[in-house]
Amino acid sequence: MRYRRRAETAFESGCDRILSSGGAPTASSGTRTLAQLVRNAPRGVTIVAGGGITADNAEDIVASTGVTEIHLSAKRLSTSGASPSPPGMVGITAGALPGWPVNGWPTPDPEPLLRIREAVCRA
Repeated sequence: MRYRRRAETAFESGCDRILSSGGAPTASSGTRTLAQLVRNAPRGVTIVAGGGITADNAEDIVASTGVTEIHLSAKRLSTSGASPSPPGMVGITAGALPGWPVNGWPTPDPEPLLRIREAVCRA
């Protein structure tokens, strides 16, 4: 209930795009609220689903909520090539994900993006 009030405040404040997981830890677990947000959003306001969206769940999230946009991070572990570590800071990587080795860093991974695009187009 309180989450929906916050969304209404954002609508009233003039926001035209709201990134949300439906108030849940992931968009998959917040689909019910996301669907309500989509149904109740004023004309011209876009609800963007985000939080834990992967190639495996994107189609279900889009189909069950009615969102027309999603936000995600498609990364893979890289340990070769140029490290994004600042000069002189060997072993410290910019943007390393929790649980990833110190000598690894996230890089864009087009494969899940292509799978997600196909899934969302089917929804």
